[in-house]
Amino acid sequence: MIPQEAQIQTTAHTLTYLSDVALLEMLKVALSNGTLVMAFQAVVDAKSVVRRPAYYEGLIRVQDQNGAIIPAARFLPQIEEDDLGREVDCAALKLGLEALQKKPDLKLAINLSILSLVHNKWWNILNTELGQDPELARRLFLEISASRNIKMTDTMMVQIQTLQRQGIMFAFDDFGAGHTALCQLKDYRFDIMKIDGTFIRDVDTDQDNQCIVRALISIAKQLKMITVAEMVETRKEAEFLVRAGIDCLQGYYYSMPEVFPSWLEEWEKIPDRVLT
Repeated sequence: MIPQEAQIQTTAHTLTYLSDVALLEMLKVALSNGTLVMAFQAVVDAKSVVRRPAYYEGLIRVQDQNGAIIPAARFLPQIEEDDLGREVDCAALKLGLEALQKKPDLKLAINLSILSLVHNKWWNILNTELGQDPELARRLFLEISASRNIKMTDTMMVQIQTLQRQGIMFAFDDFGAGHTALCQLKDYRFDIMKIDGTFIRDVDTDQDNQCIVRALISIAKQLKMITVAEMVETRKEAEFLVRAGIDCLQGYYYSMPEVFPSWLEEWEKIPDRVLT
């Protein structure tokens, strides 16, 4: 198994030479063989003294023949609006639900295109698992990127509200990036605002970012949304965000995404564990 740091370095070199066509073919093979993997990154509680994880984000990954881990950002933009994108969302949902079943105290967020909210296969996977264990819903978060320019339809909104009533929480991912509009916060009534990393970078010294972050935290509190700062990379950034009233922190300062986290592997080694 390649160490995490080596995986990231190897991936950087691999992506330099890997064409989009070759990468999409690799993705199709991984989907067909069921060999996509999930990386887990902690989202820590800003109010806990020791910064305990409030939940984890599950990030879909492709592993090439050399063991290099290729992040979803490398292929998702090309496939989000076609059938291949729906298959990736289905695979991510399966992997996420499997992790929730294996570790009953785990809370997990997975990424989702809003287009999958009207995709029958995705719904069948979710309904089947929730039918067997409805309590999984209370530990599942779904993140929808605010940077994607895809219109939310009335049908999609009804689907989101249906899942929220079952206990699933919805997050605006990358909020403030792309085509985000503040009116969406009021109209969509999501549970979590994940503030885009462009506003978190150097927030301890960048006064423009400080103003934007404070404003977003204030808006989120008014709308009873949990706030998460993305891409926190330094202690000083984290300290400013805590003082500003952020709820949760995510980024390399606290943890890197792990494909084979020890806490999940240790749980899998326990024989005949009864999941309740």
